[in-house]
Amino acid sequence: MLIFENQIPNNKPAFIVKVKQVSNDLDIDPNWLMAVMYIESRLNPSAFNVSSKAAGLIQWLPSTLIDYGITTSTILSMGNLQQLDYVYRYLLPYRNRMTSYIDVYLAVFYPAAIGKDDDYALPQNTYHGNQHVDMDEDGRITVSDIKKWVMREIPASWEKAFEEKRSVFEKFFRRNWIGIVAIALMIMALTYLLLTQLYQ
Repeated sequence: MLIFENQIPNNKPAFIVKVKQVSNDLDIDPNWLMAVMYIESRLNPSAFNVSSKAAGLIQWLPSTLIDYGITTSTILSMGNLQQLDYVYRYLLPYRNRMTSYIDVYLAVFYPAAIGKDDDYALPQNTYHGNQHVDMDEDGRITVSDIKKWVMREIPASWEKAFEEKRSVFEKFFRRNWIGIVAIALMIMALTYLLLTQLYQ
């Protein structure tokens, strides 16, 4: 059983199968994807935000849909199964970066925040229209605010499946991987030079 599957409005068996398939291809927990779609649209493919003009299962913005050569009206004409193909296409670039439920939500809400510390603040221009996410009401939206906001929707019986499981080392590596790889390559180069000198 998947979280919120009783909220799927139609095509329930086929939708569940496809959510699992898409999640497997993205290497994420299908419950994470279900929760993100529930928060964004209540799993309603016809969901439309009059203010932002966001539409569909993950509330695509019109500017995002342009990248796929389609419009808001096109996405709203699709059923939930067909929209899942676009959910997959949208999330695919973040495949190796989504290691938690929060990462999947951030990929939809503000991808640049994936992997950032809790005190990372989103640009101020994202605040308008998203004030409800500012959980501590300090006039800015941080990763911590987003975590608290999305976890409010998760029933207590499901909380275990949505806990972050990153180790301290993994968090450090994700933030500093470029530097770590550069240092590793430098050490390998120096080791190679040293060995060639020893065996000349």
